[in-house]
Amino acid sequence: MCRSPHWSLRGTVGLAALLLAACDDSTGPAPGEPRSTGSIQVTTTTTGASLDSNGYSVLLNGNPPLHVGPNDRLLLQSIPTGAHSVSLGDVSPNCAVVEGGRREPVVERRATTTIDYSVDCAYVELQVTTTTTGVDLDPDGYRAQVYGPYDFAPLPLAFDVAVAVNGSASFEGLDHWLYEVLLVEIADNCTVQGANPVEIRFPYQSNVGFVVECAPIDA
Repeated sequence: MCRSPHWSLRGTVGLAALLLAACDDSTGPAPGEPRSTGSIQVTTTTTGASLDSNGYSVLLNGNPPLHVGPNDRLLLQSIPTGAHSVSLGDVSPNCAVVEGGRREPVVERRATTTIDYSVDCAYVELQVTTTTTGVDLDPDGYRAQVYGPYDFAPLPLAFDVAVAVNGSASFEGLDHWLYEVLLVEIADNCTVQGANPVEIRFPYQSNVGFVVECAPIDA
């Protein structure tokens, strides 16, 4: 409470206005600052193996998603006070959000509400399998090649390994990104049934199967 000094009744209106302003000791927002908003801070902590390196999406009340990294912090400002819905999305299938991805924070005036997401990721590897049918099969097998990731042009060769005509090969150390898987060194009498190369987004698609059919070699 501000006590004003004794003023004459002949004081002007302007002086009265200045006095009222000087006695206003409220803690309200500054001019132009919204009176009924707060903030939400989203933090992410990702552990385990084969981490989701491209991060996640944050959805507030169904609005367009915002990006947050796997170990990151995102501040949402000027959020109206009251209850809201926040969801963490674009999580790789080998990862799980501890306690679920949907939260319902309550925003208070001029305060920051914190949401902590913990994400645990399981180990993933790319598996390429080959199945060969027909006769006169390719005697020395094939080679499986992985090109990528897709943020490079031209696509670099990431892996190149031998694979049997009926066998498999595994690849480790890929990022969460787009790749092409190609089967090469196929005998002239053999043909891959289906796409070759196969475009994948690792680890959303972590298994690729090639079916090869071989025709008889003319004597």
